[in-house]
Amino acid sequence: MKNRFAIGCLIFSACHLFGQNLVDNPSFETINTCTVTDGLLSKYVDHWYTPTYGTPDFYNVCFNSLGNKVPKNMGGYQVAHTGVGYLGVVCGFQAPNWREYISSKLIDSLHVGKKYNVSFYVNLSDSSQMATSRIGMYLSKDSIYTKADTVLGFIPQIENTYGNIITDTVNWTLISGSFIASGGERYITIGDFYADINSDSASIQTLQGFHKMAYYYIDDVSVVDSADIGDGINELNNNLNFDVYPNPATGIVNVGLSQQGKYDLRLINVLGEVVYRQQETIDGKTIIDVSGFSKGIYFIEVLEESTKVIGRKKLIIQ
Repeated sequence: MKNRFAIGCLIFSACHLFGQNLVDNPSFETINTCTVTDGLLSKYVDHWYTPTYGTPDFYNVCFNSLGNKVPKNMGGYQVAHTGVGYLGVVCGFQAPNWREYISSKLIDSLHVGKKYNVSFYVNLSDSSQMATSRIGMYLSKDSIYTKADTVLGFIPQIENTYGNIITDTVNWTLISGSFIASGGERYITIGDFYADINSDSASIQTLQGFHKMAYYYIDDVSVVDSADIGDGINELNNNLNFDVYPNPATGIVNVGLSQQGKYDLRLINVLGEVVYRQQETIDGKTIIDVSGFSKGIYFIEVLEESTKVIGRKKLIIQ
């Protein structure tokens, strides 16, 4: 009997605010069983598989194995970025060019010449003694499979910035970007696509660092047609003038409304989820504390009559 977590459906239905997420089971919430007997990813997590002989790990609050539980598991301690599950992959360094990847088939093929927004979150496990910047997503027309656990020699269309070594073991780090599709891309693969000789790494000294590798948790994978959310999602201004500052922000954000009236404010993440709402905001300056939110791109919307969006501006939380 399949275990279906309603939280996944509730959260990701919000994505339709800005467009359909083409990734099926994007937060790994839908699983087939809570009883762990082996390491076959596709046996446990719907719509996801490993394209190599590597063995990515799966984590969920319901799993009977202590090593696969959330939040405490064999990699350390981490709550899910969304929901109750996430996956984990090795990004090298314990053995020469040893890599693990996760793959999935998109709900629909990408269309030639269209721009797509891509994002996912990663977190360095407590058990890692190494960290890297080389994490990305490769989108392909055909599925990938190889009888090896070494580096896949593809150039990812979306990847973390070289030199930005991800060492955070507490907070989730957003990796995002956009690209123009060649057309027909239907599969996504996430991991480290660079050989050790081209790696960008650093040693990490942690209290629990017993794995000589860079091991990352992954959550909240998204591929969205930017036409669905519109390039105008960054800025929407229907004769409404308002300021958002400072931007980027780390703590307090000021929203300055220049027009008289009563408005609602809401903060939305790139997945289309409403993460904050303030009702009946009177004209003038409104303060929002964003220090508790994950780093990434958000949008502040101004609503009239609680439902009509009359202004939208992008906010970057650092």
